[in-house]
Parts: sequence; structure tokens; C-alpha cells
Amino acid sequence: MSQPLLLNIKETVAILGGQISQRSVWRWSSTGKFPRPVKLGGRTLWRWSDIQKFINDADGNFAKFNRLRRGQDA
Repeated sequence: MSQPLLLNIKETVAILGGQISQRSVWRWSSTGKFPRPVKLGGRTLWRWSDIQKFINDADGNFAKFNRLRRGQDA
């Protein structure tokens, strides 16, 4: 099964491991610590490629992930 190009908030949270609240994703996005969503037909969606890059930049390291979401250099 192929990955969708755009993800809603629930799908985005699930990809991030499900331990992060939707509110955190919204807050991170609004402060530039997480990829900004796109608006499409009244919906707010995240690009899979942006989420994948964010995750890859963390390189599977939870501490590095936390630094990225805080907007600190990895």
C-alpha cells in the first residue's frame, strides 16, 4: 500500500508514534518547529514528504527529535 501524499492531523500524530498530542503538533507547526501544513479544500493537511524529512532528520534518535521540535540545532 502506498503512502498518501497528504495527511490529516490524526494520521500525522500516528506517524509520529501516537504519543504526541494533536495540540502539540498544531503548536509546533505554528511556531515553525515542525513542518507547516497546507490548506486544501478547507482542510488542513501535512505533506508526507515534509513529515518524512522531519523524522529522517531526527535519525531515529529521540533526544535529537526533541531538539528538532524545540527548534534547536540537531
